[in-house]
Amino acid sequence: MREIFENEFVTTTWSGGTTSQIFIEPENSSVQNKDFDFRISSATCDLDKSEFTPYNNFTRYITPLDGNLKLVNNGNIVNLLPFEIYCFDGENKVESYGKVRDYNLIIRKGLKGEMYSKKLDENELIFKAKSKRTIIFNYESYINYEYKKDKKEFKKFSSLELIENEEIILSGNGKILICEIN
Repeated sequence: MREIFENEFVTTTWSGGTTSQIFIEPENSSVQNKDFDFRISSATCDLDKSEFTPYNNFTRYITPLDGNLKLVNNGNIVNLLPFEIYCFDGENKVESYGKVRDYNLIIRKGLKGEMYSKKLDENELIFKAKSKRTIIFNYESYINYEYKKDKKEFKKFSSLELIENEEIILSGNGKILICEIN
């Protein structure tokens, strides 16, 4: 298990705002070269309208974190509320409307991946990683985690990386995002 803090994210600008790369695999790959297997990031959309960069041979997952997001995917309108996940083909022409911060998983076709959200309440959640790599993201919730009897605060705008069969106990209130990659 590894903690990934905000100061470790690689933040750059894109045509519609900024993007904070939380995780990329392989580690020495580049989003510009599109030579990665998967990438997890959080981006700001600072314009009323922006066009997504196409990612041929990739599948994309997206969710808004702090507002409503309207997408037009090849002419089809999709309205997303915070933590609602939308999956689409990376080569599609997609426009976004709305100034929000979003969270993304881009994964090369042929690999298996999934992104979903989970709501925590006062009850403990025992989470065991079932995939080769699991990334859990906390945007702004009050959450603690316990790993091998060591209890810590799950910092806001940070992630936890688990490998297959690692187990943590989560407690607190709020929502988390989970990406599982095989």
